[in-house]
Amino acid sequence: MKNQKCALSVSACWAGKRVDALRPLLSTWAAVIIPVGGDVGTAHAIKLVNNLVSIGCAALWSECYGTLKKLDVAPDVLHELVRNSGMNCGNFENFSKYVCDGDPIGHKFLPELVDSAFKVYGDK
Repeated sequence: MKNQKCALSVSACWAGKRVDALRPLLSTWAAVIIPVGGDVGTAHAIKLVNNLVSIGCAALWSECYGTLKKLDVAPDVLHELVRNSGMNCGNFENFSKYVCDGDPIGHKFLPELVDSAFKVYGDK
C-alpha cells in the first residue's frame, strides 16, 4: 500500500520520569505514547487486550453484516443505524468501507472476515 500514512502508538510499562526521558526517542516512530505502569511485560499484555477487543468487534460486525445479507437487507442499513448511535467509532467506519463502498483497503483484514461470515450463513 504505497503512500499510506500510519499513526503508530506505543504502550510503555514505565511511568512518570522514565517515560518522559524516553519520549523523544519513542516519538521518532510513535504518534501516541501511553504509559501503562506496571512490571516489564505489562505494556505487551495491554496490547493483547486491545487486540482482543479489536478482533472481537471485527467478528461481531462480520456476523451482523452476514446476517443482513441472509435477510436481504442492504449493508447501508446497519451502517446508518450504528453511525447514528453510541456504538459508532473510527474502527467501525473503516470496517464498513469495504462492505458498503467496496473499498478493498478500507480495513486491511475485512474481506477475509466478511467472506467467512458469508460462508457460515451461505448465499441465498
